Amino acid sequence: MMTDSCVVTGPGGEPVWNDATGEYETPAGSTVYSGKCRLRMPRTSGSRVDAGDASWAVDDGVLSLPVVGSEAVGSGHVAVVALGNDPTASVTVTVQAGHVQTNSTARRLPVKVVARDA
Repeated sequence: MMTDSCVVTGPGGEPVWNDATGEYETPAGSTVYSGKCRLRMPRTSGSRVDAGDASWAVDDGVLSLPVVGSEAVGSGHVAVVALGNDPTASVTVTVQAGHVQTNSTARRLPVKVVARDA
């Protein structure tokens, strides 16, 4: 059932100022997992959060990874998920915690999706 693919990276370094964009950018961390996955968004609606002058949509989800090969994935890691049914669509999620379970068939990680509302 893992028809999506994803690349999971560890935390990046300290933010660096980019003169061309006029913004701080955080360098990407190193890849800790790359391969098949499954993203599930069990709730039908997220929540809104106002921060500064912006409004953000925050959704909770579950990212499933194969048990073997994903041992290094944990809290604070970022996954870019390419959705299997639409190769042009992708979503970025942040892992909130790890997952352990006896006889687990997948590593099911709680994730958050944060997007700026238009």
